[in-house]
Amino acid sequence: MAPVPPTTSVRKVEIVMLAVVLIWGVNTPVMKIGLNAMDPLVYNAFRMLIAALLTGAAMLASGLYRPMPARDLRHLVAISVFGFFVNQIFVIYGMNATTAGNSALVLATLPVNVALINRILGYESLSPRTALGIALSFGGVILAVAGAGREISLAGPHLTGAALILVAQCGYGWYTVAFRRLADSYSLHQIMASVFAVNAILFAIIAVPDLARTDLAAVPAAGWFSVLFSASLALALANFTWIWAVKALGSTRAALYPNLCPFISVLFAWLVLGESFGLLQAAGGAVIFLGLWLARGRT
Repeated sequence: MAPVPPTTSVRKVEIVMLAVVLIWGVNTPVMKIGLNAMDPLVYNAFRMLIAALLTGAAMLASGLYRPMPARDLRHLVAISVFGFFVNQIFVIYGMNATTAGNSALVLATLPVNVALINRILGYESLSPRTALGIALSFGGVILAVAGAGREISLAGPHLTGAALILVAQCGYGWYTVAFRRLADSYSLHQIMASVFAVNAILFAIIAVPDLARTDLAAVPAAGWFSVLFSASLALALANFTWIWAVKALGSTRAALYPNLCPFISVLFAWLVLGESFGLLQAAGGAVIFLGLWLARGRT
């Protein structure tokens, strides 16, 4: 992966990544509001459509569009489908089939998946310092999950749901690594607009039956706010920034930041919803930050 551009300080990229995971962490409870108001496929179809429109407008405004040859177009469609669309679908159904604790732990495997994919493809090496950072980050998630009282279950149906989320994370890990080939030749605006355009089409197709049964007029204002927040910030803005940060920091190192999401979600629920927040959650957050600090060295 290309090094951090000379005009972009590492600290600046890290601060921006913290803002991204703050959005993603808050997005989890915000999405629950929308998902309580409409079917998951319909909810995601609207999210993807709005994200596609926003990123498409940003691409047109940037004036950086370049036609893609067939080889690059096939690669773009592959990462859009197998890296992003599959991730979204499997996460939706996986989280419905397993416990919140299982979901948080499996989602925290992203840094491991990215590190392994990079190792297999020979893109990035893994230093002992970064490996320790990954291990500590995962340990911090365990503490945050345990402190929040979220159930961890080895029951058969719960393991099936966890397996779906693991496949989803492997897909997103590949997406995180594989877009580097496109990012060297095309603007990030064009890449994200294309990814969301493909996903908007796919979700629109599979959501048709559920959309036909949905009374959109009955969806409360809070549900539509959830859709707009998640589409504009968690999808369009955060994913654009994610690609920018991965290009700057390297995918293995950047992949550690999403592990802060469970801690941020718990903290947000404590501050806004009045849910409990105790010593284990605080310790989990501290350990995750320690893992990020250790991984600040070269990967």
